[in-house]
Amino acid sequence: MIPSHYLLGLLVCLAILSNMDVRTSIFAAFGVVVILLIQYQKPIVVKSTPEKNIMKEVITPLHITYRVPQSYKYSSRVQNYVDVMKKLDFVYKYDVEKLDQIKVMCEKFFKIHFNVILGKYVPSLYISHLYDIKNSVNLIMDELVFVLPKMSTIVDISDIDEFIKSKKLELNAILTKYIKIVHKLNKEIGRFSTPPFEFQHAL
Repeated sequence: MIPSHYLLGLLVCLAILSNMDVRTSIFAAFGVVVILLIQYQKPIVVKSTPEKNIMKEVITPLHITYRVPQSYKYSSRVQNYVDVMKKLDFVYKYDVEKLDQIKVMCEKFFKIHFNVILGKYVPSLYISHLYDIKNSVNLIMDELVFVLPKMSTIVDISDIDEFIKSKKLELNAILTKYIKIVHKLNKEIGRFSTPPFEFQHAL
């Protein structure tokens, strides 16, 4: 389809040609047609101006950000866990984030555990979550072995690598113990309308 401005130009040319003699009009008309054809073959370039604020840049974090609670309501009840974490406090001098991740995940772990014990959570629905948290904690403990120096003048530990590995085993044993309690409760849940007394208190 010929653009409207080309048609307008053609009409103007025809009006001019109508006042010329026949021979001159033929040559002039031929020239006008050639010019119009050449112009029509040229691509029409539409200049676009970039619109601002159409889409804002979305920045996604490369790692999960953990919100550290003001208090650890559930994990603070487990004394052997608390003892292990106290021995790991020196990690804050090297890597605050990883130790906070461990504490936050363990808080979630014990929250699930205690709510299962109280009958608020169905054991079969949360056992897999407990395993996932335990595995994540183990992975972070493994990362600490690479992040922390083998020896340090800040803490009185001869071999930090071996110390972290030993604490990983202790922490893993604690979490595994509580998972077994939930497993046992899951088997017993069909025979008890409420959790039996021995499951109402954390070991």
